[in-house]
Amino acid sequence: MSAAISRMPAKRLSTGAALQAWLGRRWVQYVLLGLTAALPRIYRLGYRELIGDEAFSYLFAIKPLGQIIPTLLATEDTHSPLHYLLLHCWTKVFGVSEAAMRVPAVILGIILVLLVARLGEELGGRRVSLIAGALTAVSESQVWLSQSVRNQYEMALVFSMLSILCLLRALRSGSWRWWTAYAVLCALTVYSHYYGLFALLAQAAMMASERAYRRQLGKWLLGVLGAVLLFAPWAVVYYQRVASLWSSRFASTEVNLAEHLATIGKELTVGPGLPFASGRWVFIVALLLAAVGVWRLRRERRSLAVLLTSWLVLAALITYVVRLNREIFNTYYIAVAAPAWWLLAALGIDALLARTKGIYPLLGKAGLAALAAANIVSLGYHYYDPAAVGNRGYREMAAYIARYKMPQDIFIANYPDPCFDYYLRDVAMPRTMQPAESAGDTEKTGAALRELADKYKRLWFAPSGGSNWDPASVAETWLTGNLMQLEDAEMGALRLQAYMKFDTFTRKDGTRESIAGQLRLQGAVVLVNGRIPAMSDGYIILPAGAQVQVKLIWEALGPPSRNYTVFVHVLGQGNLLLAQHDGWPLNGERPTLTWTAGEVLEDEHTFTVPSELAGSTAHLVVGLYTSDTQERQLWSDGQDILELAQVQFR
Repeated sequence: MSAAISRMPAKRLSTGAALQAWLGRRWVQYVLLGLTAALPRIYRLGYRELIGDEAFSYLFAIKPLGQIIPTLLATEDTHSPLHYLLLHCWTKVFGVSEAAMRVPAVILGIILVLLVARLGEELGGRRVSLIAGALTAVSESQVWLSQSVRNQYEMALVFSMLSILCLLRALRSGSWRWWTAYAVLCALTVYSHYYGLFALLAQAAMMASERAYRRQLGKWLLGVLGAVLLFAPWAVVYYQRVASLWSSRFASTEVNLAEHLATIGKELTVGPGLPFASGRWVFIVALLLAAVGVWRLRRERRSLAVLLTSWLVLAALITYVVRLNREIFNTYYIAVAAPAWWLLAALGIDALLARTKGIYPLLGKAGLAALAAANIVSLGYHYYDPAAVGNRGYREMAAYIARYKMPQDIFIANYPDPCFDYYLRDVAMPRTMQPAESAGDTEKTGAALRELADKYKRLWFAPSGGSNWDPASVAETWLTGNLMQLEDAEMGALRLQAYMKFDTFTRKDGTRESIAGQLRLQGAVVLVNGRIPAMSDGYIILPAGAQVQVKLIWEALGPPSRNYTVFVHVLGQGNLLLAQHDGWPLNGERPTLTWTAGEVLEDEHTFTVPSELAGSTAHLVVGLYTSDTQERQLWSDGQDILELAQVQFR
């Protein structure tokens, strides 16, 4: 009978049951969590332009490896060097595109999700692991950090989590191997970012809270001592520099503690994407769930409840103190305590789901759904809302300058924005900044700009719009008052201007052109649709239907004896007239008889490019004739026309 039973075919599991069993495997759950973390971090990774801090990291990363630390010591950057060293090595292999430089943060973000899941399993089992990992995976604030070139925050979080897991393993095993690894991980945490200390201080609180842990206090102290010794070389070298810089940056500000907690709570829970009022309500939901999680963990593993709550409290209070003493505060600083937040919320959700009676399971499901949905909506803002994306127009500006740049051009920034250095890195053009110092001296700035105008043919300028660097717009005022403005265009949130000296147009022999000793043409500039035209093989490109503006700078050598009409003509083969504009100077408002000796006037003439001329070439010329007899006047070379440029129609 037993033999017959053994020969009977085993009952197969249903497809649904087999799938459920497969999904229940531990490694499958971690793979799915990794994929859940990867998708929002990879999506649109290179879409967002670099912000200032990211571009600053780029400037350090492209330096020779041996110059990174000396440069840190010589500048006002107070961060530890690990982030810059890692980014340098990465860019050597994978390049410096926005997406490429953000990949290390993506990888660290995925690892962090898996580590949160692992600690969640340690704290409350597989369901806590899945909930905590999933919430961290879709957290908008964590995705934002994982899509930043500035990967130091994610690095600090990864090493913080590793140090916690290593500490728990060392306490269980007592092995010196794990205590040694713990010392190394603690040092790497602080080398990543100084805010990693929040997690390390929380570990100290955990050690003090448990009698069993206090028995191994000596080993823990030796591990801490090892971490201190590993970090000591940087601390000794940089201590005085950090202290002096931080003291100079401190500026007393008034911040309400409740408002601070609400702001960082919203940042932790849904990031900056959701409107503030909506985000606060979701934060309250998460806070209630986290409170349930603390209550549960205190009953089951009191020391770990101390670890997570002290991690959060220390981060909240220390960032508040920092905020009181600094003018600039970024809410994402609190993200260094995000694992504690999501682990406590997951423990609270799991505690509600574990209740079999009443409304508690429904509250747990509703809380989980609210947190996940709010972060998914916030991610929508993160990806698509222009205000959240924050692209300012650097790419557009760089592409425009690259298209229209000419030899003897220079780019002048109006404030120390490293994004200009990044986006103009492939544009062969010198770059500088004016004023050279914050709130620089007016005379000094004017002298520097005059020197640049004498040295370069055309000055590209990006005004700051009244920043603290040049609050009085000294540079823009000088350029506008002393040079001819060719362009003032909006590039997203940025402005781009171009300037030339009035005497730009000269003959090959260096002499300016004159008419009968009465008028002199100091300068001539051609614009197409209000912008600097594209060039090809020495030809100015004139698209069909384009509006061409020719700006002429006239100087009266003496009181003119006649009224002259200015003509701007486009001449094809055989001097065939293809396009033109004739008229009195300044649209008829200033006949030449009204000019006085020494007066300089800017005269503009506009015409439209005919569509049927595409593919042909021509000459752009200028001249004058008397308004009453229409007799053409001769230039100093004896010709009655002066060629300004060769043009090509497209």
